[in-house]
Amino acid sequence: MLIFWAIAVALLATRMVWGQAKEDNGPFIERVQWGFTNSMPIERFAPVTVWINGGRSGFTGTVSLSYRQDATQKTRIVTAASATPGRTTPVELVCALPNGCDDVEVLLTDDRSSRGVRFTRQGSDSTLALPLSDDLFEILMIGETGVGAASKVTQNQAAPRPASSTDAMTIEQRAAAFWGRVFPTALGQELPLNWIAYDSIDMVVVRADALVGVDPRRVEALAAWIGAGGRCVIVVDQGLAWRRLLGEDESGDLVSLGDVTWLTPDEGAYAPMNHRIGPRVRGRLVTLTALGERDGWRLIVPARGVDDAPGALIAVGPVGMGMVCVLASDPKDWVTDPGSEASGIMWRPVVEGMAPSKATVTDEYRWYWYWGGSLGGMYETVALRASVDRVAKIPPLGVTSLLLIGGAILLLGVLLGPVDLLVLKRLGWRHRSWLVALGWIALASVLATVTPWMIRSGETEVFQHESVDVLPRGELVERWRTGVTAFFSGRPGRYELRAMESGGVWRGVSVLNGGVDSAPLAFGELPIVQRQADSGGREAMPGPMGMGQWMLRTIMEQAPGRVVRSGEVSASVRVSDGVPAVVVDGLAPGVSLEGARLRTSQGWSDLALTRDAHGVWRGTTTGPFTPEQEWRWTQAKEMASSWYGQQVSMDERVERFSAVNSLPMAIDREAAVAARVAGGRWACVYLDVAGVAGGVTFEEGVVARRVSLRLMAPLATGDEWPRAERRWPGMSLTENMK
Repeated sequence: MLIFWAIAVALLATRMVWGQAKEDNGPFIERVQWGFTNSMPIERFAPVTVWINGGRSGFTGTVSLSYRQDATQKTRIVTAASATPGRTTPVELVCALPNGCDDVEVLLTDDRSSRGVRFTRQGSDSTLALPLSDDLFEILMIGETGVGAASKVTQNQAAPRPASSTDAMTIEQRAAAFWGRVFPTALGQELPLNWIAYDSIDMVVVRADALVGVDPRRVEALAAWIGAGGRCVIVVDQGLAWRRLLGEDESGDLVSLGDVTWLTPDEGAYAPMNHRIGPRVRGRLVTLTALGERDGWRLIVPARGVDDAPGALIAVGPVGMGMVCVLASDPKDWVTDPGSEASGIMWRPVVEGMAPSKATVTDEYRWYWYWGGSLGGMYETVALRASVDRVAKIPPLGVTSLLLIGGAILLLGVLLGPVDLLVLKRLGWRHRSWLVALGWIALASVLATVTPWMIRSGETEVFQHESVDVLPRGELVERWRTGVTAFFSGRPGRYELRAMESGGVWRGVSVLNGGVDSAPLAFGELPIVQRQADSGGREAMPGPMGMGQWMLRTIMEQAPGRVVRSGEVSASVRVSDGVPAVVVDGLAPGVSLEGARLRTSQGWSDLALTRDAHGVWRGTTTGPFTPEQEWRWTQAKEMASSWYGQQVSMDERVERFSAVNSLPMAIDREAAVAARVAGGRWACVYLDVAGVAGGVTFEEGVVARRVSLRLMAPLATGDEWPRAERRWPGMSLTENMK
């Protein structure tokens, strides 16, 4: 008998050891790469690469990231993945980690099991460290360039910052504040497949020959990000690879490059920090084509090439709704001594000129989201709040509901008091009153849980507020979208929104404080499925959402450029004796036009439009043009000095035309709009439209959609306005960049 038990124990131990060995030889996560440089920015999409080892049997299943997205909801990002036995396979995802994120779980899941790793901000014996960063201006270098030296030199030489970030800054102090946060990083991996992965990058500097041999899908993702509002600097060389980033329909037509030769720049045309450019520069002379001039491109640093041909060393202009700077060669080589400190300083005007204007605002801008809610800065956070407030019409509790609630409370008081006193006294059960009271309270709790399901304050509704940019391309048009969707649940359940177009990237957002990680979650998990889009590229779509009674959940979508052939809203502008005539076509019957403005190189003016018998809106301006700025509707001086309870004032017109246009990516597309309009050959028609169909489909309720349209309208020959004085799209910190 003893021998039998010994054999049984041995067999069981062998089975356990074999099972453990089998488990140990299963698929596992070998490593996780966060961001481009193992550093994740706050509230901005960045790539996450999970390296899967297939183990002995291989892996076919999903990879997921789970974390708390904001103060109201948790998110789980899922993508399909597979790995061959014994091989390591990278799987790409994108996510936007929130401020205060302290727990991210990465899981491998198949039909047999789930296994993974956890990351926390500090790391521990059982978790890995989560590398978060919250105050960077990051430049991604693709290929070898001299922009890295510019950061080190300028940080050493720039003037110090004032003691308080809210004090007035000189040009040099603002430059020091900016360059103190610039971190150029070289790309140490493959380019991402998802265009939104570059959301974590403020500027891409690419040497054109570094794109040779790169997977076309990855170059297309970079081009899609540029077209959606990104900033890119291209250092050209002897080849045509640079054309891959200027748009498929306009390849090589915006600018023209000569052969590599010696160029002679104009004397004194380029002198950053009192360091002059050399008398001769080797590179490719840059000139503009007719299309480039029409689209608002500008030549900077005039130079002459072979046979005294005119051109420049720098060209800046819009591509899609992004901004691109083309350099004749690397600026570090524009000095007589390329190895000196001056070679790094040559990059300073390029970086400062291409940086978004928001890059030099005060600390209050960069830290506003810490107290104000989701998204990456003051403009975006306030835009989110204003957009939700404008479209989300939450039905109040009806009188019947209030009467029922009051009656139920009164009834419970009566049952616990007089009824119990009289009935229990007659039955002789007064000593059991505590038990009866518990029964009444339990019954009231059940009724309080069930009654709201039957008595709803309103229908389940979806409210959308979108910023849509429309750019004509001959017979086609291309459009970009950024929008907020507010989902109100009239009753508890699981609901699913279906986007009517593929290619968008969705995420959860909240107007509540995003910096408090200990607040209770209001909603169930928000699943986001990342996959190949039908339109090409990658997308991240929301799955079924769990919702409680009378709750408002907000999510946001960012969509890349989409080319459509017909049926899109369009605008045309003709000028007669200085008076513009505006025609808007394509708005569906039944929509409500609640505001219209016209923007030209001369400024802004309100529009008065009326619909004719054919459904076309026609009209003209109501007054003279005024020099206003679209998105600077909130300034530090308008805010309370404390970070707590900051308030931003907006009048009705500003809220209508600027709030939603300051959401992420939409705010970045403003520079391309401004560049085209400043050239004098484009106008932009701004429309505030309610009752627009599209966006999402929702079978269980009603969808109410409001859209802020920016319709670019090319002007016919003879209708152009004078060209506005404008060179750089960005902040222009130094005198030589005017």
